[in-house]
Amino acid sequence: MPTVDAEQAAGAQPAGSSRAGIQPGDGVAAPGTGCVVDHGCELGHSSDPRSAEDFEADLSELVDNLHLVFARVQTLWKETAARVHPELQPATYKVLIRIARSDGVNAYHLAEVFETDKSVISRQVRILEHLGLVDSRPDEHDGRLRVLTATDAAHKALAEDRGKRAERLRDAVSRLSPEEIRAASRAFALLADS
Repeated sequence: MPTVDAEQAAGAQPAGSSRAGIQPGDGVAAPGTGCVVDHGCELGHSSDPRSAEDFEADLSELVDNLHLVFARVQTLWKETAARVHPELQPATYKVLIRIARSDGVNAYHLAEVFETDKSVISRQVRILEHLGLVDSRPDEHDGRLRVLTATDAAHKALAEDRGKRAERLRDAVSRLSPEEIRAASRAFALLADS
């Protein structure tokens, strides 16, 4: 069961909102206690026989598995970039994804999104243009800027790869129950928000 502290589960957000989809009463256990928030138990009193050592062992296993997931994601970025174009590097592929998801974006915006210097983005954009994956045109409102859009070839390659990734994910999670899938989704949402 994913664990969060009582403040996170019960009310660090304004009334009526939820943190990562967890509402008070969802049956989320406070760390190290086994005490389910909003089910009438007090922190410090456990209805779960798990010890602090058990919690630490579970947490350590989660961290180890997250490291494996991150390593696999890096490999997948590299493989996916190569499928879109053999000369495409993962960092440039990420820029392409962002461009493809927009109706038109400029290098300044991309530099803000990726928290990097505009010159880095400009080099990546030149590579994408050279590979035939991105087109640029002058901005109608500011001639100093270029509007970047993904080409039809880029959209087609990305759509094909997105379908393959979705199929792979579907196969991987098909061994999980619906409850396990929902719990994993809540756990990843909490981790992304922490």
